[in-house]
Amino acid sequence: MVKQVVMTQTDIKEYLPTHDKRRMLKPAVTFRKTGIITINKVAAKRMGLSAGDRITFCQDENSHGDWYLKKHPEGILLSPGKLGRCLAYWKYIVLKIFESIDFYGSSVSIPVVCDPDEKGLYPLITRAAKDSTRVYDSCEYEQPSQYTRV
Repeated sequence: MVKQVVMTQTDIKEYLPTHDKRRMLKPAVTFRKTGIITINKVAAKRMGLSAGDRITFCQDENSHGDWYLKKHPEGILLSPGKLGRCLAYWKYIVLKIFESIDFYGSSVSIPVVCDPDEKGLYPLITRAAKDSTRVYDSCEYEQPSQYTRV
């Protein structure tokens, strides 16, 4: 006896690199606890930044979690990075930003607005920073509002 195999038509979705939304970078600045600051290619291009430029970071005195990037002749020097990125090193400011936004991880990528205001400030969207190192205490399951950060 011969068994018949019935094939049903399947719907196939083809993926190509152009469909990979991770490749469509949004302008962002990445801060690492080691002090390395990386401005991605999209942000650097849209802000007109390149290796050899100097930048600084500014903090809102009334809202300590609000930070801005600004070109400044006495700021930190940007170095060339891979894939069109700009790199800098300033551990003090990275730790200051982490502290002000209550971030305890090792690195965070913060979106940046590439249209400066009248003072030449580029706002960093710090509320987008997420801390993945938060550790919850066992009492949290009994009282959801209490947690402990390590």
